[in-house]
Amino acid sequence: MSVILAHLSLMFVPAGVGVIGNLDVLSEDWVALLVILVVSTLLAMLAAVGTFLGVRWLTEGRQP
Repeated sequence: MSVILAHLSLMFVPAGVGVIGNLDVLSEDWVALLVILVVSTLLAMLAAVGTFLGVRWLTEGRQP
């Protein structure tokens, strides 16, 4: 586990370089990116809740 934690920063470096490399795109389209981020987060949360409810319905029977 400590090996993974020691190299955890390597996972964030490419993302940080990508953000810095595309600052012009971010500064021009930040509103659209923010809307997409919020909508995709809400859709992912709804999909997770739907999956949970579906699995619960299949395993326990239909309960309100």
